[in-house]
Amino acid sequence: MFKKKLPILVLVGILILYILIRIKPLQFQTVGYTYDQGRDFLKVAEMFATKKLTFIGPTTGINGLYHGAWWYYLLTIPFLLLKGSPIGFYHFNLLVQVGSLVALYFFTKKYFGNLIAILLALIITLSPYFIFTSLFVGNNIMVLPVMVGFLIINFKLFEDRKIDRPLTMSLFAGLTLGLIGEFELSFGLFLIPTYFLALFIFKKLRTFYFKLSNIGFFLLGLGIIFTPRLLFEIKNKFLQTKTILSFLFKPKFLNPKPYVEIFNDRVALFKGYYEGLFPHTFFTIFFGVLITIFLISYIRKKTKIYSPVLLFFVYVLGMLFFLSTLYKDFFWGYYFDGIQYVMIFVIAIIFSVTITSHHWGRLSLKLLILLMLLNGTWHVISSWKSTPKYEGLAVHRAIVSYIIAHEENLNNYCVRIYTPPVFPHTYNYVFAYEKLKRGVSLPGTEWINGACWFIMEPDPFEERLINWKKINEPEKKAKVTSVKIQDVMVNHYEVIQ
Repeated sequence: MFKKKLPILVLVGILILYILIRIKPLQFQTVGYTYDQGRDFLKVAEMFATKKLTFIGPTTGINGLYHGAWWYYLLTIPFLLLKGSPIGFYHFNLLVQVGSLVALYFFTKKYFGNLIAILLALIITLSPYFIFTSLFVGNNIMVLPVMVGFLIINFKLFEDRKIDRPLTMSLFAGLTLGLIGEFELSFGLFLIPTYFLALFIFKKLRTFYFKLSNIGFFLLGLGIIFTPRLLFEIKNKFLQTKTILSFLFKPKFLNPKPYVEIFNDRVALFKGYYEGLFPHTFFTIFFGVLITIFLISYIRKKTKIYSPVLLFFVYVLGMLFFLSTLYKDFFWGYYFDGIQYVMIFVIAIIFSVTITSHHWGRLSLKLLILLMLLNGTWHVISSWKSTPKYEGLAVHRAIVSYIIAHEENLNNYCVRIYTPPVFPHTYNYVFAYEKLKRGVSLPGTEWINGACWFIMEPDPFEERLINWKKINEPEKKAKVTSVKIQDVMVNHYEVIQ
């Protein structure tokens, strides 16, 4: 009985460690809160206020191209359940990431055994990359849980002798592939052609998808996901389609480089993806040595266990790397958010095959697990001893709370905001939440009886802030009450009559 419950108890222990490492920023609301989050939260609030569904998502780095609307649709869940609370979106993201960890744990336990399942769960728990992505909110972050589903489906397509419910599997393969592209358009533009090419290269996929019913449901899944984008295209005379075609035939790069430099940049990028999996350089090197030794053993034994799916995952990594080198401009790391899970699957396969045939392999993994548990314990103790840096959402909420507490007429008041991104979406959403929560009116930007609040964030280009103040500050003498909250100046101007 105890042996049956042991995997559950181990998972509970890992989840406790996972939460303890991440809970403090959520508790103090010192999470990242930038232009993008304010914009996205406002869009969701706007959809509820206007009762109009959007068919497109946030902007991308290329003018005229957008991420998918599914990101906004997903945000409606925490908006409704937690009544628009800004920190609620972050709690929701953490819950989703925990769900993907649990799914991955049980999947790897089934196919690779307890040791591999525990090791991978600890990697995700302690990884700086996965800690960051579980505490940040953005469309690209949602690629991670979807990627877990995509990889599990394809693993089963390669390794299960009999595919149960092939139509369902086909549908979900299309849905997950489409969602990866909609949550991060750049990833989709590279991964979708990579996957379609794989349908012809790999026999397992070719055999499965070349059945009319299966490929039909796969395309149906893609079609469901891309329907909002298609409706947007029809409504806007195929704006994005023209942009993509224009870029393909007449590409314009801001900072083009020679191919050798681009290749070296991508090597450094993928190296960073790997290094971000581990909490310390020691683990990066230790895992690197074991992967090399285990891979040599795997090749020398000419084992066929998991070899087709391993080749598929290596192919995905290789093709994504190659295609990324064809893009001659700067390549942001988040374009491939979620690729870390492909690396984790590769590690799982190589390790699982080796530990079944080498006793020392099992001992190595047990040592790794012990060292990672010690590292996780140290991480929790040190983080809970330290005071979190006062930043992010906490500062924005403190500023808005200060103004509301000191404003005498909350039905009609003025607030002017300067932020380096120009658009003050972050503050606008916090004011909108105060309206939802307490019925406080939204501020205007016109002076009320000669009075107005100014929120002024620091700008590295100080001249821009000075010019903004010249335009916005009153020409007549005014009584000024100032307070500095973190590095943000909050001034109340009252013109002297």
